[in-house]
Amino acid sequence: MENGRFLQILQSQEKSDLKESADEELFFAEIKRQFVNSQSIIEEARARRLTLSRFQKSGAAKTNFSFLPIRTEKHFSVKKHTSSQRPYFHGHDYYELIFVFDGTCRQTLADGKDIMHAGQCMLLCPGTAHSIERCGKGDIILKLSVPADLFERTAETFPQFKGLNGAHKFAANEGAKLLVLKLLFESQSDDGFTADATECYLKLLFVELARGNAEACNGLIESIREYACGALKSANLKDYAYMCGYNASYLSRLIKERTGKTFSQILSQLRLSEACRLLAGTDMSVESIAAEVGYANASALYKIFCPTFGVTPAQYRSALLER
Repeated sequence: MENGRFLQILQSQEKSDLKESADEELFFAEIKRQFVNSQSIIEEARARRLTLSRFQKSGAAKTNFSFLPIRTEKHFSVKKHTSSQRPYFHGHDYYELIFVFDGTCRQTLADGKDIMHAGQCMLLCPGTAHSIERCGKGDIILKLSVPADLFERTAETFPQFKGLNGAHKFAANEGAKLLVLKLLFESQSDDGFTADATECYLKLLFVELARGNAEACNGLIESIREYACGALKSANLKDYAYMCGYNASYLSRLIKERTGKTFSQILSQLRLSEACRLLAGTDMSVESIAAEVGYANASALYKIFCPTFGVTPAQYRSALLER
């Protein structure tokens, strides 16, 4: 029954967008409603003779404006990215959570192209510029619009969502998928309980995403640890990315998103941990230990070791021997 209701809502949204995309008056009325800088958009569209028909036939590069259109939304909503919608760069004055139910979501961000698959979602913070490609056959992409005040009440109590900027990708489990469905149904309801139910479901959704992020973080750090374990001297991001089958720049961003640390910071911690083990369990010289864990010389090890532990490697070893 819920699956039928789900499909019915998606079909209704497709029809609504198709109707709007075929009517010039409706199209510009929606621009006035949906954009903070709607007047500037309409003026530039008219100056460039960008009619609805031309907009529908244009590609993303041809429909970009000389400024960034900013979408606005005062109320929570869940809407399908429909086949009538065309790509164009824009931002929001609210948080947008893009959730891929089926298929793929291809979009362009300020730092390049990104592809999401079923079971993945991305949180876009206010002001983040992006452009979503046209929805393909079989793609079910839902966009959750979360006003800033609602986001603060439901998400910012979790460290993973506090003080965020830009775009952040998350893996979504079945629990998260079910909660998005609940939120979609609530967005279509107005029985007096909707606002409270929405806040509860939204908070639970952020719980599930935070849990998944923590699991992904732990898994990624463990993967880096396993890689570095056999190659601590020569370990580097480029080789690790090659081993994983990823582009180094993309993997660098993914590591930062999931762990809050750079690859270099994680590698430095692993090298320090191994240096501590060697100081405690062997009589190797500090110079030999530095070389063993991947530092060019003892000075490089001292530079990292002393600020971290407040003592030199030799003092660290002496303190352990005195115990």
